[in-house]
Amino acid sequence: MTTKFDHYTFSPEEAARVLAAIGNPSRLLIVTLISHKEWDVGGLARAVGLSQSALPQHLKKLRDLSIVKTRRHDPTVYYRCDASRVLKIRDVLGLWNQRTYSLPGEADSH
Repeated sequence: MTTKFDHYTFSPEEAARVLAAIGNPSRLLIVTLISHKEWDVGGLARAVGLSQSALPQHLKKLRDLSIVKTRRHDPTVYYRCDASRVLKIRDVLGLWNQRTYSLPGEADSH
């Protein structure tokens, strides 16, 4: 089902799937991290605080919705997010959060 409001056309079902995917705190953090730079699984797992066996389950959900893209440089797979619709949602969510968080490896800014 596609709905049209003025000049906006969207699928409520697809929007709900994307919101559900990034509604998980770990996946939202993953999207935030990989929107700034590419990460390999080991580095991303450490930054998010997940095991290397749990992280791929989250990445699969994000890949299935085309939120996460991969690049293979044998033997390493790198992950990035360039889905503009998801990055816009992430930015809007930041409007409710008055605290600034640092990315791993950066100086703490709060």
